[in-house]
Amino acid sequence: MHSLAPYSIRVFDRSLAGPADEKYHKLGNIRGKDLLKVLISFVNKKNDKYHEVDDGKQKKTLKFTNVKCENRTIYGIIEYGEYGVKGKVVNVTTGDTVYKKKKDDSDIHQLYFSFTVPSEESRGVCLFHNIHGRSVKGIVDTLINDFFREETKGLKIQLRPLTYEKAVEEWMKSSQVKELKLTNYSPKSDATDQVDKLIDNTSEIIYKPKKKGASFGSFWDFIKTKEHTGGNRQAVDILSQYCSNVKAVVEFDGRKRIFNLTSDSTPVSSIDFDESDVDMDDGAPNFKSLHLFAKSLIDDMLATI
Repeated sequence: MHSLAPYSIRVFDRSLAGPADEKYHKLGNIRGKDLLKVLISFVNKKNDKYHEVDDGKQKKTLKFTNVKCENRTIYGIIEYGEYGVKGKVVNVTTGDTVYKKKKDDSDIHQLYFSFTVPSEESRGVCLFHNIHGRSVKGIVDTLINDFFREETKGLKIQLRPLTYEKAVEEWMKSSQVKELKLTNYSPKSDATDQVDKLIDNTSEIIYKPKKKGASFGSFWDFIKTKEHTGGNRQAVDILSQYCSNVKAVVEFDGRKRIFNLTSDSTPVSSIDFDESDVDMDDGAPNFKSLHLFAKSLIDDMLATI
């Protein structure tokens, strides 16, 4: 239900001297601009009211709240919703209509975000909170870059899935996959033999190595990019045909994280979390608790890259 999707932050500038793969600005000095200060200015322009975002498909609104800045990290909540069509809100237990929505009313979701931008490094890390796969990364990416291009006269902030970065290859190779979880598992009748004759229509199936303490191999073996296909990726692709998600329980330095693996050719891994990781209130994560969890993830990632 809840996950955090990690992305790297970089700013390419073809006018810089050197090889193409080295033409990235240190984040504290991008043509005289500090990226952290640019992000703060951007957020300050979007925290006064709900701002309309119309991508031609769906009317959307967002607002930044509870924004804080610690050291070189800016984090907070993005309140996000969609509107434009009337409807109603019902209590699913009683069936009663709780509220009749007008076309300008919107359900608002509170989504955590975090940007960590080291001053003397050319790469930072950001996290976007997803709920049931719903994320504002694409919208925020567009809005930030519209603002950033004006500030820097044409440059763009690159937000790429962290699993694409060569810098985290060693981390993925060192991390061990201890379990595979299949959610909403429901194999076709002719596929039972391919998945060990598991029971039909089971909500979650957990695969563990037969030998206690063993693993299915490194996380890297389950990743697929344009340049690399892990040896265990085919198993993920097969299993994903019969369930809604394939998740990997990954262990590194004694800590376990749950990654959601997609089955397409450009996977984005996200780190799942629940009440065992973060304090929850009626299914919503506590802001302070979620930030502490996110901070531990960022510390792990920055130590690697």
